[in-house]
Amino acid sequence: MEEEKHSGEPSSYRESQSFKQNYAGTFLAKPIHNQENPANPEQERQHPKGEILPMEMKAFIDRSVAWLSKNHNAVTAVSTGFIFVATATYALFAIFQWIAMRESNETSRESLTSVQRAFVSFQHFEYFRLQDADHPNVHNWDILADFDNNGATNATSVIGILQVQELPAEPTDEQFRGTYTHFPTITIPPKATRAVRIPRPVPEPLIFGVDLGPVVTAKSPTRTHFNRNLFVWSWVYYRDIFPKTKPHVTEFCNQLTGINLITQNYNPLPDQAKAGTFNFSYAGCRNHNCDDEQCKDYEAIVKVAENP
Repeated sequence: MEEEKHSGEPSSYRESQSFKQNYAGTFLAKPIHNQENPANPEQERQHPKGEILPMEMKAFIDRSVAWLSKNHNAVTAVSTGFIFVATATYALFAIFQWIAMRESNETSRESLTSVQRAFVSFQHFEYFRLQDADHPNVHNWDILADFDNNGATNATSVIGILQVQELPAEPTDEQFRGTYTHFPTITIPPKATRAVRIPRPVPEPLIFGVDLGPVVTAKSPTRTHFNRNLFVWSWVYYRDIFPKTKPHVTEFCNQLTGINLITQNYNPLPDQAKAGTFNFSYAGCRNHNCDDEQCKDYEAIVKVAENP
């Protein structure tokens, strides 16, 4: 009966057996599928098939670390060398930059100094005919040299000398400098004038050959002959107000070449005899008409002025 029962349900039995086989076949096949193809899609994205770059990179890193460990002394030496070169390059660049900035600042300072500093220059002579108080027929000449400060700041520690001498030729460097034991010093404000006076008045016969007498008349020139060997020279030493600047020197040297006597106008001055108008003509010497370091004896003049 049981056989008939089973035989009576052949399709159900076969379906059940087939389901078991299929299910079993499917069930048995799943582990194989899971081993080769993981079901987690996120894991598949993280580890795609055929991706071998991470392994190669790891191998490269391992080899690099091993090489660095083996050659760490050489690597350290090379790195130190590169650091030294970079530091030296930066230092050199910084030095050049500092030099350029210093030169720029120095140029600016020199430009300001050249515009604002004191500049003392010779302008002209002043002449005064003096009558001796005890001898009316004896006359001397006081001569002054006017110097202007054409700069925009004070000229300080100003020292000036003026000499008039009869010489056979231009004064030598030693004669031009002179010998002194001390100097009075003054300050010349900007755009101001100060005069340097000769040490002692010049006798009138040394200039004209004769004394012209108490009153100069139209006939006076007929009795005169000016001294062609008369030289007038001067040097002035001074400083400006700017720090770290060298002292300044102004020199001039002239030789008397002529005198024009004009008697139409008289100029009576207190305690002086009447004098006509005189026009003295000069020619510049070959040397000692210069300023500062253009003067060949600049250092010698500075030495005399600073150490009399």
